[in-house]
Amino acid sequence: MNQVDLQTVTFPNYRRPPVLDVTASSRAAGGYPIAVGFALDGGRRYGTLITPLPQWTQWDTAAEAAHGIVRAQLFDEGREAHEVARLLSDALAGLTVYSDDWAAASADLSTLYRSTRHRPGFSLRPLDSILSAPQRALWRDVEAGVIRESAPRARSRRDALVVQETWWRTRLACAAAS
Repeated sequence: MNQVDLQTVTFPNYRRPPVLDVTASSRAAGGYPIAVGFALDGGRRYGTLITPLPQWTQWDTAAEAAHGIVRAQLFDEGREAHEVARLLSDALAGLTVYSDDWAAASADLSTLYRSTRHRPGFSLRPLDSILSAPQRALWRDVEAGVIRESAPRARSRRDALVVQETWWRTRLACAAAS
């Protein structure tokens, strides 16, 4: 695809999809959410660490190396799981929210909501369900550029913003090319 100057192209009124990212303690059985973040259309963003509940004990050092969060940090900087569940439900009330790792995010949110006895006020869908084939073809290159431009901290809020911005830029590039 040819390079297109996105500053000079007029686009239909696209909206950025709401994106949610969840970071887990482990992908093994017993893993639990340790961080959540979201990015909404209009620029609203949020992210927080989650203080583990007493029954959440599974910790994977390989996962820690990947996400860079140590378990002690969750107790020092995290918010209570009940508070996070309520906050997500309130902030995302009635929305369909998208995740680039839907299966893992669904499992992690299920753990959060089941453990806190709350119900999510939003629905979660795979990001893939709103990606066109041309967007998929552009995704890796565009995402790499967005990552280079973003803050280096690997946290869920940043990850949600990277996914949302990558979706946006691939959508605009596809519109400009058509």
